[in-house]
Amino acid sequence: MEELTLRDYFSIVHRRKWLVIFTTIIFILAGVVINSFNSEQIYKTYTSLIVNETKNNNDLDNNQKYLDQKFMNTYSEIVKSKLVINEVKKNLNLDSSIKKLSESINVDVVSDTDVIKIEVVGNDPEQIARIANEISKVSMKHIKKMSDSKDITVIDKAQVPDLKTNLESDIKDIIIHGIIGLLVGSSIVFLLEHLDKRIKSPKDLEKKFNIPVIGVIQKVEENFMMDKNLNSFAAENYRNLMINIDAIQSRNGIKSVLITSFNPNEGNSLISTNIASTIARTKGKVLLIDGNLKKPKIHTYFKLKNDYGLSNVLNENIDYREVIYEDKSEKNLHVLTSGLPIFNSAELLSSRNMKDLLEEISKEYDTIIIDSPSVGGVTDSVALSTNVDGTILVCSAGETDIDDIKKGKELLDKVNANILGIILDKVIIKNDNYYKYYYNNYSYYNDRKEEKELV
Repeated sequence: MEELTLRDYFSIVHRRKWLVIFTTIIFILAGVVINSFNSEQIYKTYTSLIVNETKNNNDLDNNQKYLDQKFMNTYSEIVKSKLVINEVKKNLNLDSSIKKLSESINVDVVSDTDVIKIEVVGNDPEQIARIANEISKVSMKHIKKMSDSKDITVIDKAQVPDLKTNLESDIKDIIIHGIIGLLVGSSIVFLLEHLDKRIKSPKDLEKKFNIPVIGVIQKVEENFMMDKNLNSFAAENYRNLMINIDAIQSRNGIKSVLITSFNPNEGNSLISTNIASTIARTKGKVLLIDGNLKKPKIHTYFKLKNDYGLSNVLNENIDYREVIYEDKSEKNLHVLTSGLPIFNSAELLSSRNMKDLLEEISKEYDTIIIDSPSVGGVTDSVALSTNVDGTILVCSAGETDIDDIKKGKELLDKVNANILGIILDKVIIKNDNYYKYYYNNYSYYNDRKEEKELV
């Protein structure tokens, strides 16, 4: 079980806050309905007695005062005694049992006074008033028999109550139902969190797979192009990612980088395009290669023809320079499309021809970005990973399953692929959510060996 911080707990609840709110409201409404079916109305009344010392008590010492307080407690017990209650029951000809009658009576000695307060509750306001007054009458008789030195009188006669006293109880019940609803809602949220195996934050990736998250990309439209949206927040994401990739390259002497994903439609083709465009703008000459020989996309972003490309270079020994396109908006960015689809793509991508091609291209270009199909879809990415310097994986926030990442990583590990890091894509970044916090605080490549932060 991974240790969760207070921020983690808050983030988990915040992601499903509407479920917690809905559950709490349901429980509150249930409490209201339950109370509404309780037709029995509860009333309350009381009477007060005061016990006075008949003799002059100016000279009473502390011990005498202690004894007086002890007597007051004794008198209150007499009021609640079966002797008194039974006599009240007979005098008023009540049908209630002694036990039930006793439960409706509460006797209290008012602190630091000689006053005894007798409180009676019930659903018949006139009857409880009679009971309270009869209790005070019978109690005075028995207390006077017990001590001749005491004078006891009624200071407040019980009145027939005209207000229902169960409102306070109803409010308490509703509050309790609300608290229960809040706890149940939170429990459901944490249960769903435990059962939900989708990646939700960069921390999930780093904890579970010990792979650095080198980029957090905001969710954008499918045809988002970095060079046309330079002032957007997503563009800033890509610039930050470029810094991290540049740090990886400079430390490890890497030129060719494979961009792949764990599942289809996770946006790795768009990310490959924008990474190449961003690097080409400031970091030298870049070649973007479409290594998806079955379902290519790169040519669509640049509105290029795809009659000739990588497949032709590998199959027909065509000079790659003849089929490379130069981007019109960025002179340092060149594009090698996939060419016509072929069936033996995995064999070509892992072939000696591919390895030789990358070695030759590396002499001319500072960075080579290669887009490829998902690891889980076909074997092309795994095959191609054996011929590149490093591989960057793309996964989608709230979509990619942890098990898919595990399986994809295992496939790459089997061929000793050099996994450089993970990009978390399709992130919804708001001012108050976890990703905003992550982007502001962890937008750098953290080399785990050197613990060096890039800004």
